[in-house]
Amino acid sequence: MVNPTRRVLSAVLRWDADEIRWPTAAVRESSGRALAERYGLRGCIGAVNGTTIRFAYAPSVDPWCYFDRHRRYSVNVLVVCYWDLRIVSLGQGFTGADTVVQAAAPWHKFPFRYFSLREYLLGDKGMLDSTWVLLPHKGPASFILQN
Repeated sequence: MVNPTRRVLSAVLRWDADEIRWPTAAVRESSGRALAERYGLRGCIGAVNGTTIRFAYAPSVDPWCYFDRHRRYSVNVLVVCYWDLRIVSLGQGFTGADTVVQAAAPWHKFPFRYFSLREYLLGDKGMLDSTWVLLPHKGPASFILQN
């Protein structure tokens, strides 16, 4: 199981290096204007979400590192997607919640390198709340103007 897993993850990382690029400030600005006009989401540059890649069986090396909360062996992947469905960031190699992967993502650790003023991503309830990731609000909290 270790060799096939390494092959898949190394292929993903090669793909990441060759194909996945964070948009430039000019591209983010022009796309942000279009999104503001179309959906009213001023400053939004994309969306972020996480998922798990489930393993068929436990890895032979350090299997406890891949055992997740669903009682299965997997690795977590965090994807940032631009509005044209182009992947602009991919974080992988962790188990656990999306917040663990997000905390290690370069765009989260060094946001001023990746975001201009008032830019943000849309996230789901599994993300870390920050200036750069807008989370949904439910119930009474959704009626508070600041939210």
